[in-house]
Amino acid sequence: MTKKAKYAALAEKLENDIAAGMYKVGDKFPSERVLVKRSGLSLLTVRQAFSTLERKGLIIRRQGAGSFVTALKPQQEKVWIAVIVMDFNSEVAAGYQFIYAAWMRGLSEAMEEIGALITIMDMGIVKDPPERLREVAEQEKGPAGYVFSTVHHWMLDWLTGAAKRPPLPHVVIADRPVDRRLNVVTVDFEGASREMVRKFRGLGHERMAFVGTEGCNRWDGWVAGLKEHGLYERNRDMLIADPERTSVLIVAEENGYRVAREFLKHPDRPTAVYCMNDSRAKGVLRAAEELGISVPRELSIVGFDDMPGIDRLSTPLATFAPDWEAVGREAGKALITWIRKGAGYAPRCRVREIQLVERTSLGSAPGRAAAAGG
Repeated sequence: MTKKAKYAALAEKLENDIAAGMYKVGDKFPSERVLVKRSGLSLLTVRQAFSTLERKGLIIRRQGAGSFVTALKPQQEKVWIAVIVMDFNSEVAAGYQFIYAAWMRGLSEAMEEIGALITIMDMGIVKDPPERLREVAEQEKGPAGYVFSTVHHWMLDWLTGAAKRPPLPHVVIADRPVDRRLNVVTVDFEGASREMVRKFRGLGHERMAFVGTEGCNRWDGWVAGLKEHGLYERNRDMLIADPERTSVLIVAEENGYRVAREFLKHPDRPTAVYCMNDSRAKGVLRAAEELGISVPRELSIVGFDDMPGIDRLSTPLATFAPDWEAVGREAGKALITWIRKGAGYAPRCRVREIQLVERTSLGSAPGRAAAAGG
């Protein structure tokens, strides 16, 4: 006889406690950490047990308030959707919580159609993520589908069915497709860069810089845009790679500041700068202000992400604003379709356009502005 998983055994015990009248409907349930101490089990195991009780309609978890008993007998079990993130509480992720929050709102809205229970699982705190995901998938009543905030190469075999089994229903919210077999919803990062070159050119800018990580999707789109408009040779020396590769936003801002202090002193300095994110753009703006360069009269600056607060800077920053909430909704609908169709579903990549939000930091090239004013 197969030994029952620890989380399942704990869930069964807690379910029996509720049925025996130890708790009434509306009572606050013991916290996860209290049960960790009582049971001697890991926090991850206790959370799985709580998820089982929640799917059965026995408890509800409220952020910041705790868990509460909602029924004494199991209700119709909810569809379980696992959202897989990496290092959710890390310094890197902290700067992007507004993006996570937006697509989670959209995902939750879409999942209301099937009354799904969404559980966030942080694989960044797990010793062996592939093994942990295998254990989750092979549970008696494991997730009906998975949402990934990013893709690591170790996930590919696990997701695509290369491990001698059918692909698992999933959707990846990614910055670029990493495998054609994956079901992906993303935004057109490269297209935004090409559009930015076109926009700068239309405003009369001929000398323009890109600040960011070499080889990223925005870098590639920028290079393609320069070539499309015959501006690559003129501006190849203004492809400014990060002095320190990073995803930590405070470091990214410092990177933008450091490189801008150098290239803005160039005798043939750019009149327009596009940055791969708003943090770098903030650094460029700070450098321009220190050097006495007027924005946007002498220099236009555009970022990416539409971070909270950039519209309230000394010079409000123009930026590309992905609709992450819409991305989350589309991801949810794609996953629901796969769950319903089963083996007949064909994974594909969906790419959403990104809107440029024009603010004070974007203007015409200095010569054109002077001519217009004269």
